Amino acid sequence: MSTQHTEKPVNVGFVGLSPTGWAAATLAPALLHPNLEGKFKLVAISNSSAASSTAAAEKYGKEAGNRVNAYHGSTAQIASDPDVDLVVVSVKAPMHKELALPVIEQGKDIFIEWPAGRTFEETLEIAEAAKKKGVKTIVNLQARNSLVMRKVKDLIDSGAIGKVRSATSIMVGPREDGLWSPYITGHYKYTVDKASGATALIIPIGHQLDAFTFILGHFTSITASASRQYPTSTVLDHNGNPTDEILTTNTPDQYTFSGPLTSGAHATIMWRGGVRKTKGRKLLQWEIEGDEGLIRIESERAPWVQMANPDVYLNGERVEIEGLSSVLHPEAAFAEPVGIQIQSWKEIAKGPEVGRYATIDDAVKNRRILEAVEKSAAEGVTVHLKSL
Repeated sequence: MSTQHTEKPVNVGFVGLSPTGWAAATLAPALLHPNLEGKFKLVAISNSSAASSTAAAEKYGKEAGNRVNAYHGSTAQIASDPDVDLVVVSVKAPMHKELALPVIEQGKDIFIEWPAGRTFEETLEIAEAAKKKGVKTIVNLQARNSLVMRKVKDLIDSGAIGKVRSATSIMVGPREDGLWSPYITGHYKYTVDKASGATALIIPIGHQLDAFTFILGHFTSITASASRQYPTSTVLDHNGNPTDEILTTNTPDQYTFSGPLTSGAHATIMWRGGVRKTKGRKLLQWEIEGDEGLIRIESERAPWVQMANPDVYLNGERVEIEGLSSVLHPEAAFAEPVGIQIQSWKEIAKGPEVGRYATIDDAVKNRRILEAVEKSAAEGVTVHLKSL
């Protein structure tokens, strides 16, 4: 991949880029945004069918202003394209390993959505394959690149609140979003099954965990509890109305875990799923206590730090974040996540020596902590983590 010293754009091949979906709503608009002109070039697309790939290649070829090659079937094909430098894999979590390994085997650098693998073991398998082939990896834990999270880290690192002594993050997963129990949209039915690797613990808590530890350091031990308050999930139709389809869930919807960080500070992360949105409810409440003050990060709009920009307060005074105004029209769909993703692509464009972005090694660290959360909650023990 290019570095800040290289003018040649990184040629990108995209797996899973259709006219609709997460990649179409966030990854592609950010990649093709004028702010990144000359940094990347979309040159190939691979989808599950020839028709889908051809249609997507035509659509995005027009937007990119250049020819986009179309592939389908094994991802080894798009990875074998000599024009492709970096392959982006953006599909449902259960398919990540299956699609990532052929790319790595071809020796191409790879970008994978979080979670990299369905399980800790799959994540390790991807990491080991990448190390063996010597390819560069990027895992889309984009919250660490948001301007808000960067500002919080700068405040901590500059000593604005002195030595950090404790931190507590409370996230609320509103039922109205239809992502996890007790209501779920048809597109996300697979997330109620732990085997999918797309549970509330792995996706929203995993994203928050990465931002949390990127700023404050990793846990050295974990003590956790979890419960399933909603044993079933009602499937919603495309208009958001309940259907007669009821799914049994096999994963908790409430989590609390805490422990010491490498800095010595004490930290707690809590997820409260299935809560109804009500006026004045904070969906994100994150406080960082230091000897000299308090940083408070909060939002009434969304708990997802990888998709939205919460407000930041230093000792009660709101902190202005330079450059935070949306790069898109504020009313545009996905304006905030696209803006955050643009910041992430900017870091990626700098290359591994300079860019501050998550890699497969970071994914392994995060999955190890989440494995400890599951073990501690299931067995009622404190899990001590080896050096991360």
